[in-house]
Amino acid sequence: MEENVIIQQLNCTQNPSRRVEAIRAVRAHILRNGGRLEFKNRNAILSALSQVLVDSGRDVKAPCIQLISEIIQTSDLDVEHFRVDVLPKLIWNLREENSAVRKELVQTLHKCLIHSSDPLDVFYALVEHGLECKDPRVRIATTFILPILLTKEYLSLDLFEIVHSLAKKLGGSNGLDDPVVAYSTMEHIRQQLGEDDFISYLKRLPPALRRDYSRFVEVQFKQRAHLNNELATEVVQSFQDNSETWSEDHSNLKFGVIPEELHYRLVDHDYITRTQAVEELKDIIRVHFVSPCSANVVGFIGFLCNLLDDSNFKVVHATLEILNLLVLKLSQNVEQYLKPIISAAVKVLGDNRVVPKEQCMKVFMGLMKTVGPEKVLDLLLENIKHKNCRVREEVVNAVIASLLTYPSEVFDLPKLCFAIAPALIDGKRKVRHAALEAFAVLASFMSVEEKPALNKAVDKVELEEELDGLSVAVCARLARRTLPKLTPQGLVEYAVPMPSSAHGRGAQAPRPQGADTEWVLAGGRMQSAQNYCGSVDSDSVRVYRSSSPHSDEVISNRRVLSAGKGKNKLPWENQSSAAPG
Repeated sequence: MEENVIIQQLNCTQNPSRRVEAIRAVRAHILRNGGRLEFKNRNAILSALSQVLVDSGRDVKAPCIQLISEIIQTSDLDVEHFRVDVLPKLIWNLREENSAVRKELVQTLHKCLIHSSDPLDVFYALVEHGLECKDPRVRIATTFILPILLTKEYLSLDLFEIVHSLAKKLGGSNGLDDPVVAYSTMEHIRQQLGEDDFISYLKRLPPALRRDYSRFVEVQFKQRAHLNNELATEVVQSFQDNSETWSEDHSNLKFGVIPEELHYRLVDHDYITRTQAVEELKDIIRVHFVSPCSANVVGFIGFLCNLLDDSNFKVVHATLEILNLLVLKLSQNVEQYLKPIISAAVKVLGDNRVVPKEQCMKVFMGLMKTVGPEKVLDLLLENIKHKNCRVREEVVNAVIASLLTYPSEVFDLPKLCFAIAPALIDGKRKVRHAALEAFAVLASFMSVEEKPALNKAVDKVELEEELDGLSVAVCARLARRTLPKLTPQGLVEYAVPMPSSAHGRGAQAPRPQGADTEWVLAGGRMQSAQNYCGSVDSDSVRVYRSSSPHSDEVISNRRVLSAGKGKNKLPWENQSSAAPG
């Protein structure tokens, strides 16, 4: 497609499909030119894309933002034009309620910071077009995402303009803003900077704003103290009604948390009693938990781990909610309990139901928010070869979710490639599928210098296991230029749907064609071969290269006999019946 035609189609407000077609054409152009935008009138392309962000629907905005994210990485970008024309439109779109679009925006703003010669320009734009925007939705959304963007490497910058803008929201002059959100973001900056540096920013504020900040902190402190007193009174009263007292020295509490009477009911044989008891325990943790000694915390986590084995779904669900509350309550102290908490959550990953998966993902993301994603992923990836295939699949999904949530700079991306690579040759299709999606995300976030590590990780697995076709499958997945997304519930939604090998079962949705989908399907065939043959040597489960040197088929379609209509004979009976005489 010619350059002028692309610009015309991008400006075609009445036909969204033409805009999407033009966006795909630009992405194909960048792919052909090694990641560079070689158009003569690059600024016109950027201006047209910025207009797409203003007057198009979310189905067009998402691929448009992805394209802008790729263009940002080009070295010959007109920085001034981008800062004036495109960046304000990106920030304005933070008002978008669709979580997928908003996550694309956050990732793109991260890349703006990374590739900007002066990251302060991006932060100034966030203040001018975000925190000071006339639209309250943009102001609140910008306030929400600032803690994600303010990573450690940017704390050395002069962040006074951000602190100043946030402080103006505490006085209530902007009635539509939420001052609690602004204060929360200021607290994040204070914790990251340290008390001395943050106070130096406060001293630079006008006297009226300093008074507003002091008054707001005082009110918040009093409200929390009052609320804690009320909640403590309610809890004490509830235990008095059950002829139990909440001992100040915790001598009558199991693990320093659970009253003895409640502990008896938690292990009762009657599932109704257990269900009621675990809900009571959840209320105790929510309103009256004070971190006991380390041994008690470890013991309590172990007790929760036992509750997760309960046959009643309500008990398991409530226990996962307690685990989430525990992560919040332990706050910075949670790091010393990372391993037992993750081990407890991993037990439930084998459950095929959606709700436990959502709760487990909340546990992992809560831990990442406190201690950082790398430490959590290191422990999670120890289960990449877990005996339960659902656990293996959800571990990879947790990696994808973290990559889609946090900036790429906080990860050791080459290390993740080597850690996830074994899942590419997993015997289960769903695990292979998840691994291919993870590699698509990894490749999109890796710099040019890091990408050889991805190829080495794939080659290492392919050579060690003597499996032909893996590299081609990974390349086919990366060539699709689409990434998975996170649902509002925090689960991963794959960009390429799960392929199916079913035939003759009525109308089937057409599955995407390609070496990557064939590779996923090959995982199922290999698993069938193992099940059919019993114990087999490694050669019997390999994926062989096509015998024809000119064949485009990389992965063999060698079939394995299985039970079913028309296959009620043993293999040698079929062979003998077909033999002459």
